[in-house]
Amino acid sequence: MLKGVVVGPIFLKPAIKPWNGGYILVTGGTYGHKPLFDELVKSKLHNIVLQTGKIDPAPYVKTHPEWKVITMTERFQELLAGAELVITHNGSTILEAVAYGKPTLLVPNPEWTRTAGVKDAEYFVKKVNAGLVPDIKLENLLNAIDEARKRRVPMLPNGAENLANEIMKLTKKETD
Repeated sequence: MLKGVVVGPIFLKPAIKPWNGGYILVTGGTYGHKPLFDELVKSKLHNIVLQTGKIDPAPYVKTHPEWKVITMTERFQELLAGAELVITHNGSTILEAVAYGKPTLLVPNPEWTRTAGVKDAEYFVKKVNAGLVPDIKLENLLNAIDEARKRRVPMLPNGAENLANEIMKLTKKETD
């Protein structure tokens, strides 16, 4: 049996005070999430900030000129801080969203076959009380958005601080 200590997640502390700007931040990371974007663009949602990564933003801007559509930004933390809700893929953004106290939906990208899949996502969303949309259909997304707005974001332990304390305990034992 393995011995060890669980210290909690290690993520950056919020750089900006969270606030509710009334928009949904949809992000697919560096590579984008075309299945998610293509389904969401069919909606009548108007309060969307869409970060497309390497996916061409033009079709989304054309269909929804009222959306704020960007490829990348160095001001991502500002967008995250002001979001009402975050929709993202399997990646670090979900932990950042939790750090900012934002309800989150995790939508695994079926095009990514060499990364964490739906089973991993199921475990992850339980830990952070996020919603999961494994079947990317507009109805599923809209229902999950409504449900996510009602979710409470957990206060997770500060893994970095806990890890530092554990390291200090080990170094103290070595000097005693």
